[in-house]
Amino acid sequence: MSTPIEKAAYRPVEILIDELGYLEKASNANLNSKTANAGHNNYTKFAQYFDDLRKQGLNFYNGRK
Repeated sequence: MSTPIEKAAYRPVEILIDELGYLEKASNANLNSKTANAGHNNYTKFAQYFDDLRKQGLNFYNGRK
């Protein structure tokens, strides 16, 4: 049986494993799909997250993608 600390420590690994296979998108369509709208234009759900933070005044991100 895992302790709560062990479970918490492993959670980021579970998240990373779930994201394996996620492809960059050609546009901002289907950002949450792993494979739909695949392309090379820097559109990802991760960049969208940081764009949303920037809109809230957290400007540590280097601009919209």
